[in-house]
This record gives sequence, structure tokens and C-alpha cells, in this order.
Amino acid sequence: MDFILWTFAFDDMADSGELDSEGLKHTVGMIINVLRDPDAPISEIKIIAALQSIINRMRANGGCRAVQHVIEAVGDFSRTIIKESVNKAENYVETIEEYITTRRSTSAVEQVYAMSEYAHCLDLPDEIHCNPIIVELGTAGNDILSWANDIYSFPAEDSRGQLHNFVYVAMHNNRVGLQGAVDYVYQRIQTRVEEYMALKAQLPSFGPRLDNQAAQYIQGIEYTVQACIEWYFITPRYLGTDAQEAKETGVVKLRVPISTKAV
Repeated sequence: MDFILWTFAFDDMADSGELDSEGLKHTVGMIINVLRDPDAPISEIKIIAALQSIINRMRANGGCRAVQHVIEAVGDFSRTIIKESVNKAENYVETIEEYITTRRSTSAVEQVYAMSEYAHCLDLPDEIHCNPIIVELGTAGNDILSWANDIYSFPAEDSRGQLHNFVYVAMHNNRVGLQGAVDYVYQRIQTRVEEYMALKAQLPSFGPRLDNQAAQYIQGIEYTVQACIEWYFITPRYLGTDAQEAKETGVVKLRVPISTKAV
């Protein structure tokens, strides 16, 4: 829970403009330092000190490989947040393929997968963690979760002028209106679900000793996707007080008139 709260806190700091471009780069530099150096002195900056506490606790009681996967995922997430910030400052809207690649890091989903390894005391060797099918299952799960998030979070993000959203990117690149963009993103999600199921059917056996760990890791991917989608209809973070109504009706109310600058 501490780790999830830290991720949201840091992401919100970057999104809100609380840190300017140089401040964000400096903060990310400190994050990378504490990830690499377990003996670094405790920072006086709260967001850094909180991460140090989390990572050091994990180092004390977690498996080496699981902790390393968390460290790698946090580093990738933090560095990509800088790219998102630069794009926002320059009003640059990525191409669809650029966005898909960037979103896989800014979603922080890889961090959650790694935390699932840690929480379930898994010790995944590279034979599993780097297996092409398992890697692609994780990527597909990331896409499904992230793109669904972009649909549900679009009203809130549009009201704040945030461009890092698949709906907005589809409006801009495909030259379509809001409903056309939502339909496009939804279809991409459906295709990704089909690809996930086809990939899962091709999963090889890693032998009796490792198959259970592989199954637990894949279950973690699926639980992560489903849990986040359920959470969107519980938290007021994206849909405000309309979350339950949106779940029941399938209709998301817009907070402000949609900007036409995307099309």
C-alpha cells in the first residue's frame, strides 16, 4: 500500500506542475540514486525519503530478483515521467505508436507486476521473466489496463488540459471527435484482449518446479488489470461522484465542454 500511495503522490506532483522541468529532472535524479545506492543518506525531501523507506524495507525482507525488478520498473517509470512533462510543456502530441510506447512506462503497471512478485514471494528466474510470451502477456495486460484508464480518466484530464491520454491522442491523430476516439480506443482494447487470450494459450511449460511460479505471476497480471478497472468505479479520482452511476449505465459525464483543439 505504501508503494501504491508513493506512486500516485509522485505522479500527481508531476502532473500538477508542482515541479518545473528542471525540478522534475533533479527529483528523478535523486530517485535513481536511492534506487541504486541502499546506503544513501535519508533525504530531507519527503517524496524521496518515502521511496527510500519502501525500497529499503523491501531489500531487508524480499527476494533479490523481485526487488531488482521493482527497482528497474520504478527507474523506467520515473525517467519516462520527464518525457511526458516535456511533451506537455511543448504542447507536443505524440503519434499513436509513440504514445503506446510511452504509456507503457507512465502507467506504472510494470511496477505493480514487480510488486506482485515481491508480495507473493516469487523468485522468477530470467527463464520465466524474460520469456517472450510472458513478456508480451505483461505488455498486453498493461495496454488493456492503461487504455481503459484513459477512457475513464479523460473527463478529468481534459478539464486540466492534460494531453497524455489515448483518447486525446486518437482525436488528434485520427482527426475524429470524442466519440470516434473513444470507439477507436475501445476497439484497440478488444483486440488486445483477444491477443492476450491467444498468447496465454501458447504458454509453454517451464517444468514442475517453475510452472506454479509462472502461473502465479500471470494471475498477478490478470488481477492487476481487473482490480484497477473495478477501482475506477469506486474512487472519485476520475469520475467524481458519478463513479457508481457510470458503472451502472456505461455513460461517463463530462466535467467541462471538450476542447476542439485536438481535431
